[in-house]
Amino acid sequence: MNRVLKQWSGADKLKLNDLVTKYTLNNRVDWKLISLEFQDRTPTQCKLQYRHVLNKQAPKVNEIWTVEREKQLLMLIHVYGKMWKFLSQNYFQDLNTEQLRLKFNQHLNRHKYFKMIFDSAENGERLNQKQIESVKLALERISFVKQQLEDLNSNQAAFVTMDPLEVKHLKQVELCLDQFDIQEQERKLQLILQNSLQTM
Repeated sequence: MNRVLKQWSGADKLKLNDLVTKYTLNNRVDWKLISLEFQDRTPTQCKLQYRHVLNKQAPKVNEIWTVEREKQLLMLIHVYGKMWKFLSQNYFQDLNTEQLRLKFNQHLNRHKYFKMIFDSAENGERLNQKQIESVKLALERISFVKQQLEDLNSNQAAFVTMDPLEVKHLKQVELCLDQFDIQEQERKLQLILQNSLQTM
């Protein structure tokens, strides 16, 4: 059956966005199932509309994930676990469950990358420029987290007016500090950076 090409209404665009989230599994979108939800759209039309129009209107990744939001995600996962739907509904309403999961996996990959840097430094290997820049960025992130903790400790009275879930989250921050061993990471990274810059 030939489907007549027509403009996408605002309601259809919103529906398409929701369906892409619903029918995405392992980074693969089932456009055939999505098209069945519309009476007059082919899988190709749905795919083109999403990829070339709607997806371009979405905020860029670096606009969505600030250092502060990324840290908030990690802390919340420490408190609630990988409850992606709960975190999306209560803390990241502008992000779907898949976006949260992907960001957490990126964090794990970055952790592995820094382990490789630590191992290289301990073996006396010289870091390349990209690795040095990564170390500098990590030190900036650690500095941000330390400042966030200082601000939290100096504003205990704010707990009274906060949402109970937010209070629970904030009270876990210092426990996370021990788990992530931020002070030790900072010391190691500073030493690695100092040694790398001396050998350049």
